Amino acid sequence: MTDTPGTDPRTLTLSLVSHTNVGKTTLARTLLRREVGEVLDQAHVTVENQRHELLSAPTGERLVLWDTPGFGDSARLSRRLRDEPDPVRALLEGSFDPQSEAGLYCSQQAARNIAEEADVVLYLVNASEWPEEAGYVTGEMEVLGWIGRPVLVLLNQVSAAQDAGVREAEIARWRQHLAQFPCVKGLLSLDAFTRCWVQEGVLFERVHALLPEDRKDTCAALLRAWRDAQLGVFRESMEILARTLAATAADRETIVEGGWGNDAGQVRRKLATRLEDRTKTAQDQWIRLHGLEGRAAVEFRAELNDYRGAKLLVDPKRAGTIGGIASGLLGGLAADVMAGGLTLGGGMLAGALLGGFGSFKAARMFQKARGGEPELSWSDPLLTRTVEELVLRYLAVSHHGRGRGRWKDREHPDYWRTAVRKALEDRATWFNATWKEARGAASVAEVDERLQPLVTGVVREVLTDFHPEADRLL
Repeated sequence: MTDTPGTDPRTLTLSLVSHTNVGKTTLARTLLRREVGEVLDQAHVTVENQRHELLSAPTGERLVLWDTPGFGDSARLSRRLRDEPDPVRALLEGSFDPQSEAGLYCSQQAARNIAEEADVVLYLVNASEWPEEAGYVTGEMEVLGWIGRPVLVLLNQVSAAQDAGVREAEIARWRQHLAQFPCVKGLLSLDAFTRCWVQEGVLFERVHALLPEDRKDTCAALLRAWRDAQLGVFRESMEILARTLAATAADRETIVEGGWGNDAGQVRRKLATRLEDRTKTAQDQWIRLHGLEGRAAVEFRAELNDYRGAKLLVDPKRAGTIGGIASGLLGGLAADVMAGGLTLGGGMLAGALLGGFGSFKAARMFQKARGGEPELSWSDPLLTRTVEELVLRYLAVSHHGRGRGRWKDREHPDYWRTAVRKALEDRATWFNATWKEARGAASVAEVDERLQPLVTGVVREVLTDFHPEADRLL
């Protein structure tokens, strides 16, 4: 075991190590929220230790992350050092050619960084591998044991979370295999591709637990700084979500004289286009807040000009192609129109499927008698489905690791949608009351104020369902 690294007492250092080509640099990018190093599908891409500041506190504490070269020729390395009276010294002072002995050279660079810099070692493994078949682990754990730093193992590329049985089996296999190595002090699932910010908080808590007492205060200050920053992002994300929903709930368009022809089609298009634009804007804001790159893709799939019949609000043969928001709202908007989901102000259905010009004229006369003009707004079911869609989009952004590259819209896992719907069902009475109040509210701000605690409660419940630690971190 080497002496404790002589670092600045207000600086904590994590060394990220693994066998070559397991994904260290990709995970470093995810944690740092910026592009660092080089990522290629080949061994020994990183050949020198690279220092990055991961976090800083207002009081001056810093958390440093080192991305190290990958271990190589691990079995040969451990055999070569095993008979040395001081294996660590032999490794650090050995002479290895970076070209002909790349594996040994990179192992030496990683070991040197751990011995000289690390407070805690983050050792990354590919969770999809069977640990018994990953023979390199034994040799590398032997080297890490000689150096003597506490090792926290991170499982990368864990199976999809919706298959909980497979995922837990992978984690259990690795935990059982790693139990034989005294230097391993903990194990955590932290995927470079699907990480959530909550998991990063758990990582920092685990690091805090592994530190000696004289280093814990520094880590505690960093953890507070991290939590403050993440809570700021979370609160702003919830404000964006509530503001987007409030504007949608209060949105309406007046129907001009002329029946259910082009005028009504234009009204529907205006409402739907504004909803699409608000959704894009919200998700783009979340992407930037979470340190990602890319733009949301929310598209309409049909032309609303198809709906200009004089006798029907919607031609049943064409209703199935009405535009809606991709990844969830396409079916919702079409279904709402089919069921009279676009409603006249005052609660009258907008002709529904059976309404002809006469019903429009009667509705308009009714509205005029009440002192108003006919207008379209979104139905309560559509608004609730919009909450679902926006929450799913927030979850997708908050779980996007840089291992996936730039942001790209993807299908949401079924278990996400199930969890969100349950949280919405638990609050259905409150949401329905809010939608009704929205139509009579004096301002969007009133609706926004009512929605913020509701949507925050939904997201907290879902995050805690996925990551139980979220309740503590929030």
